[in-house]
Amino acid sequence: MTNQQSPIGLFDSGVGGLTVYKALQKHLPQESLVYFGDTARLPYGTKSPETVQLYCKQILEFLLERHKVKMVVVACNSATAMSLEYLQSISPVPVVGVIEPGASRALAISQNHRIGLVATEGTVRSEAYQKSLKAQSQADVFCYAKPTPMFVNLVEESIVDQKVISTLLNYYLEDFKSKDIDTLILGCTHFPLLQSQIQDYFGESLQVVDSAETTASFVKKMLKDKGLLHSQDAEAQHQIYVSDCADRFIRIAKSVLQVPELKAHLHNFTH
Repeated sequence: MTNQQSPIGLFDSGVGGLTVYKALQKHLPQESLVYFGDTARLPYGTKSPETVQLYCKQILEFLLERHKVKMVVVACNSATAMSLEYLQSISPVPVVGVIEPGASRALAISQNHRIGLVATEGTVRSEAYQKSLKAQSQADVFCYAKPTPMFVNLVEESIVDQKVISTLLNYYLEDFKSKDIDTLILGCTHFPLLQSQIQDYFGESLQVVDSAETTASFVKKMLKDKGLLHSQDAEAQHQIYVSDCADRFIRIAKSVLQVPELKAHLHNFTH
């Protein structure tokens, strides 16, 4: 049985969801977190909805049965796009994704309702952001969406070569400059790790929406509304799990979270 003292569970296909994990630590320092990175089966963005739903169901069951979480955060845009409604229909605890908070924030700061979106193939194909923008807006919204799959590789492979980064930024983002957008949604939880480079590419004429920060604020409000916030004097306990390549994950995760040491437990669904 879950209660206020139960942890929050969150998951992603890899390290990208750590941007949400980090934001939750900042906004909810008293809350314990259980993170799962499905490193054995990434990426999610190129897979079918049926396959992603199966993976997400297994992770949901793991978080509920092993850790008795009080809420699950789908810290992955592709998984949110393809599995959120399904997970909400089978989960006994609240399940939230990253798309609705990101779309809401973009609408709040856009002046001309012309919004750009960079995401994985699966997220763009689902049109989940476009639907959320339309559902939340009282006015017409133009959304120019483009898959940028190699941005995920930049993060997962820890690529820091500026020539490679600059080439990919120009390759993927040049089209946006002719679309008169004033706001860009980073529609993948990996992408906040490239936010400074993306912002520099466009300059101050464009506002960038970080889905990690907006999701953390959304989660805090939902916990408060449902009476699930942990007491303020609590000492948080965090755990991280991966399904493969723990050493590689730890190396990248330490850089993302800016910590000297990190431990990741292995849990593989194929065994």
